[in-house]
Amino acid sequence: MKKFFIFVTGRDNAEIVDKKGIYGVSDRHKKAINKVNVGDSVLLYITGESVFYGVYEIKSELYKDNKRVFKSSIRIIFPFRVKLKRIMKFTNSIQIKPLVNKLNFIKNKEKWYSNFFGQAVIEISRSDFEIIHP
Repeated sequence: MKKFFIFVTGRDNAEIVDKKGIYGVSDRHKKAINKVNVGDSVLLYITGESVFYGVYEIKSELYKDNKRVFKSSIRIIFPFRVKLKRIMKFTNSIQIKPLVNKLNFIKNKEKWYSNFFGQAVIEISRSDFEIIHP
């Protein structure tokens, strides 16, 4: 059964994800990314800007690669990775704030941003996915 996810990253790494077609997480997020399967849909979310960057499809099973690809201020490699296929890069990034009250995965509507703190992979419902990307 197809699942839907948000992958959380910064602007620099969003561009790397889009260009190279891979997304990686650190060891502490391995359990979360292990839930994704080939064919699942992903929205790429940029922290600090509170926008969605694009839509992707998972194209590989989880694998480990210690090659440094992503930018990190604390020199993390993000070795647990999946390959992605870009479905659509948004011409104008989609702001999350106007959508907050409609999204079920956001429980605290006043502090909606707290849903993304410390997260790399967030599973969402099909309906939430379709609200963000109709």
